[in-house]
Amino acid sequence: MVKIASRASVLSLMKIPDELMSKTIIKSMFFERYVSLIKNSWVKLDQVILNEKLYNIENHASDEVDNLFNFQDIFALESDLLREHFITVLFENLLLPVLIGSVVATKRQHQILSLPLCIFLIAHLLNTVKYKPVLNVIFSVVFMPQIR
Repeated sequence: MVKIASRASVLSLMKIPDELMSKTIIKSMFFERYVSLIKNSWVKLDQVILNEKLYNIENHASDEVDNLFNFQDIFALESDLLREHFITVLFENLLLPVLIGSVVATKRQHQILSLPLCIFLIAHLLNTVKYKPVLNVIFSVVFMPQIR
C-alpha cells in the first residue's frame, strides 16, 4: 500500500507541467536511482530463481511486473524532457546492458541475468509498454539479424 501511494505521489509530481520541476527531477538523479534499484531487484530475483530452482517465476516477480507498468506510466507523461531522460537512463543502465546483454551473451559468465528471467521480463515488457519508440528499439535489438 505504501509502495502504491509513493508511486502515485511521484507520478503526480512528474505530471506538473513545469519545466523547472522537470529539470529538478532530472538533477535529483531520481531516474538513475530508480533504475539502479530495479536492476538490483532483478539480480536478487534471479539469484532466488537459480538457487531455489524455481520454475514458476510469476509467483516471485509481481513487483517486477509492477515496475514495468510504472515504466509505461512514465512513458505516458506529457513532459518530453522527463520521458526522454527516463528512456535514456533506462536503456543505458538497464535494458541494454542487463536485459538484452544477458540474452545475447555467448557465455554464461557474461550474463547478468539467467535466460528464463530475461525471457519472462522481455515478454512482460512487450506486453506492458505501449510507447512505440521504446517498443521499436526493443524489437530491433532483440530481433536484430546477426551481423556477419
